[in-house]
Amino acid sequence: MQNASKKRNSKLTALDFFAGSGLVTLSLKPYFNVVWANDISAQKADVYIHNHGHEHFHLGDIKQIDGNKLPAADLSWASFPCQDLSLAGYGQGIHGDRSGLVWQWLRIMDEMKYMPAILTAENVEGLVSSANGQNDIALHNELVKRGTSRKTAKRESGNDVCRRGFTASCRRNLSQLIFMNGAILILHGRRIRLKI
Repeated sequence: MQNASKKRNSKLTALDFFAGSGLVTLSLKPYFNVVWANDISAQKADVYIHNHGHEHFHLGDIKQIDGNKLPAADLSWASFPCQDLSLAGYGQGIHGDRSGLVWQWLRIMDEMKYMPAILTAENVEGLVSSANGQNDIALHNELVKRGTSRKTAKRESGNDVCRRGFTASCRRNLSQLIFMNGAILILHGRRIRLKI
């Protein structure tokens, strides 16, 4: 019983994929301890490391990451590339060369000994609106195969650049997800507001 109360009082843990300069890690910090993060860009990695430290950061191609070697976590967040989903992008969709890297993220989740309870994919609005919703449906179907329930939302901020699509999935009904002016998670009775 003591271990359970200690866990409730401590921060939850997170993995930050496609971390870039670390904006998601920054947003998660009040509620989550990011125990692992990655990006392929050395320039973005320099900014991330300057702001969040190097101990948990992995610079490299997501295709080379082995899920068996990642630490256990409560949340896995993937801000995967938008070029194939954006209205200003290539139009290849979620199976394109860049946006299709989301499937590598899911491969890694499958390889982990303990898949995180919450899987969140974040991208431009085109994730949920392009190709008559088929990109979102493809991602949804893969998340459902992993035993999750899911909620999708669009976040409107007044300009095309900042509109975001969130797809968040929870395993074992551990969480409720509400989206209002950002993402709000209710996890184990704790209200968590992420300003992304």
